[in-house]
Amino acid sequence: MKDNLLELINQIDYIRSLFHLPSVKGMPQFKTISDNAEFSAWKQELQLELEAIHDRTHDKFIWSTLVTIKQGFNGWHDEKSFNELCGSLLAIQKNIAKYYPEEVDSKIIIKEAKLMPEKSPKVFISHCSKDKDYVLSIVELLEDIGLSQEQLFCSSVPGYGIPLDEDIYDYLKKQFDEHNLHVFFILSDNYYQSVASMNEMGAAWILQTKYTTILLPDFEFKEIQGAINPRKIALKLDGNEIEVKEKLGQLKDALVQEFHLSDLPSVRWECKRDAFISSIAKLKD
Repeated sequence: MKDNLLELINQIDYIRSLFHLPSVKGMPQFKTISDNAEFSAWKQELQLELEAIHDRTHDKFIWSTLVTIKQGFNGWHDEKSFNELCGSLLAIQKNIAKYYPEEVDSKIIIKEAKLMPEKSPKVFISHCSKDKDYVLSIVELLEDIGLSQEQLFCSSVPGYGIPLDEDIYDYLKKQFDEHNLHVFFILSDNYYQSVASMNEMGAAWILQTKYTTILLPDFEFKEIQGAINPRKIALKLDGNEIEVKEKLGQLKDALVQEFHLSDLPSVRWECKRDAFISSIAKLKD
């Protein structure tokens, strides 16, 4: 690990102090260290750390340093080899981030995460303006569940759309940048004929945004196209009434958890749910 390697490099001065003259008479007078037990242990630890780096990076400089460690200390040229090794280790110390990029990056990511404010959740209703009557009923149901004006965006409903003097595309981009969007795709034939709607679908797909698929009356599952997964469970508003009620209940429960809302009493929820189903049926007729 990086800290272990840096600690070993910081021991260079102490290890240098272990050089000594050989005790054998008649031998040339040169300092040696290869027979010192502390040096041998230090060298083995260095080798272990550098081999771990080389296994990850296949770095040529690390490899040449390992060659010095393995072959450079034989008694005769210990000082020369040690000086060469020290130069290599100091260069590695100076460029330590190159050899441990994961640790540096993780610290930067953690620091940036602490500085960045947490995105708030928000429902984004992607729809065609020609279907605004259906969409209004959906927005009213979401209001009944407990979503506030700040937690919901819908361009066709007054109070939930784009503010005056705002550029439409800049504002939409801002929604994706500043919020964890939960996109509601309100699918119909009109939706697939709308360039703006298809652009919204594409943006949600690119950003891997959480989404819920709602099929308006007379639009079938087999007609789902584009970036939406046709195998993902969707809510068909003119489907079997029992299934519609069950899926609306699941949707309500998911939103209560996601937005930390107070849950409605069962009787009140059933009243709101049934009123919504009736409003959709009237619009279809």
